[in-house]
Amino acid sequence: MRRFARLILLVGAVCGLALFWKANSQSLAGFKDRILAKATGIYHKLFRRDSAAPGPIPETGTIIWCGEQCFWLNRDGMLLDGAPETEGSLIKTARVSLLSEIKTGDRVLEQSEAENLYQISELMKQFGFNFSAIDLGDLSLKEATIEIASGTKFYFSLKNSPDFARPVVESLTSSGEIQGLRYIDFRMENRAYYK
Repeated sequence: MRRFARLILLVGAVCGLALFWKANSQSLAGFKDRILAKATGIYHKLFRRDSAAPGPIPETGTIIWCGEQCFWLNRDGMLLDGAPETEGSLIKTARVSLLSEIKTGDRVLEQSEAENLYQISELMKQFGFNFSAIDLGDLSLKEATIEIASGTKFYFSLKNSPDFARPVVESLTSSGEIQGLRYIDFRMENRAYYK
């Protein structure tokens, strides 16, 4: 009888954790991002032992801006302290091909463009797409390209809010159609093209 009671308690605990995870997956994913960012900063401070080690790590959900060097990018489009060059999908990296040198304090995007970049990253994360970098290429075009693990490419304009893309991505994801697509283009406001 005791084994049966323990089994019931164990199953209840697992179900409770699963429901908690499902209800709070965004905040738990943000928690993982914060932990990884802090661990990366501590690692660089301890093992690089130089003045270029990053200062305080910005809040969760931040993006690392990488050209020749990497910096934390805030939502206002300004570069903060130096950041580590990361691999993987927890902390998103915006990669640019810049010819000019940039430094902490430089404004690399207008505030609205930076906010749109953050919203693009959050949109992709909301649907669980696995990607490591946002390719901004030639920054004068104000375009972002993201390739997810399945090979589908997403094109966005930094000039437009990506909010209109949410129902399109939701529809393509729920129908399973997204798996066979080569690209989805959201560069024109309130329009989506895909093939």
